[in-house]
Amino acid sequence: MEELGVIVRSWVSYGEVGCHMEKLGVIAEGVVSVWSQSEGVVSVWSQAEAVVSVWSQAEGVVSVWFQSEGVVSVWFQSEGVVSVWFQSEGVVSVWFQSEGVVSVWFQSEGVVSVWFQSEGVVSVWFQSEGVVSVWFQSEGVVSVWSQAEGVVSVWFQSEGVVSVWSQAEGVVSVWSQAEGVVSVWFQSEGVVSVWSQAEGVVSVWSQAEGVVSVWFQSEGVVSVWFQSEGVVSVWFQSEGVVSVWFQSEGVVSVWSQAEGVVSVWSQAEGVVSVWFQAEGVVSVWSQAEGVVSVWSQAEGVVSVWSQAEGVVSAEGVVSVWSQAEGVVSVWSQAEGVVSVWSQAEGVVSVSGV
Repeated sequence: MEELGVIVRSWVSYGEVGCHMEKLGVIAEGVVSVWSQSEGVVSVWSQAEAVVSVWSQAEGVVSVWFQSEGVVSVWFQSEGVVSVWFQSEGVVSVWFQSEGVVSVWFQSEGVVSVWFQSEGVVSVWFQSEGVVSVWFQSEGVVSVWSQAEGVVSVWFQSEGVVSVWSQAEGVVSVWSQAEGVVSVWFQSEGVVSVWSQAEGVVSVWSQAEGVVSVWFQSEGVVSVWFQSEGVVSVWFQSEGVVSVWFQSEGVVSVWSQAEGVVSVWSQAEGVVSVWFQAEGVVSVWSQAEGVVSVWSQAEGVVSVWSQAEGVVSAEGVVSVWSQAEGVVSVWSQAEGVVSVWSQAEGVVSVSGV
């Protein structure tokens, strides 16, 4: 390389006195150097101790290439673009800068990394031991994506929104927060769950082993809905009203309480029953095997009405029993016979038609 320096200095000296050298070659102690200048292009090539170097400058482009001890490096600059490429001990790296963009790419021991910055965007990508990760930031948005040992994770933040998505061992989870809303979604071992909170509303939805559950709370209303082994249940509370609805093995039941009124409705094996209590009145209505019965109690009056075998006009019995103000009355109709029985103030009356 010392000879190369002599060559360059010699050319400069000659140039100063007006000499023009198209090419100069020197061989000294195993060093081969070639320097040339033509049409504004200056090039230098040298080989010494197994090191090969090339340097050239043409039309504003400067390039350097050299190889030493198994290392190959290339450096060039053109129109404001600077690029560097080198390879050493299995490591390959590339660095370049163009129009305010800086990018770096390198590969070492199976690790591949890329880093670049452009117009305020910073991105990093790397892969190591089967792990792939990407990180980038653009216009206030930060995102991270990684994959390791079967786990895939994505994290990003944009305009005050933070979101996380991950998948590991068959579990998929999503977490996000935006404008005061927090949402979580995850799936694990066949279980899917969603949890969200927005404007004072909290909602939870999950599905596991055939069981589906939904829970939410909004403006003082709490509701729960779940389905398990063919059983469907709904529970909600709103403005002082509590209602429960469930269905199991063909039985449907409804229970509600509102403004002091309690109602129960159920249907099982062809039997329909209704029970309700309001303003001190208790009423029961049931229908089973063709028999309809009504029982009510209001203001001290107890009434019972029943109809059996579904027939009123023939072989059907219709009976009514009531008690009011110490009076007990029974009315029945069977086989065309109408009977009335009443007892009032110690008087018992019976009439039959």
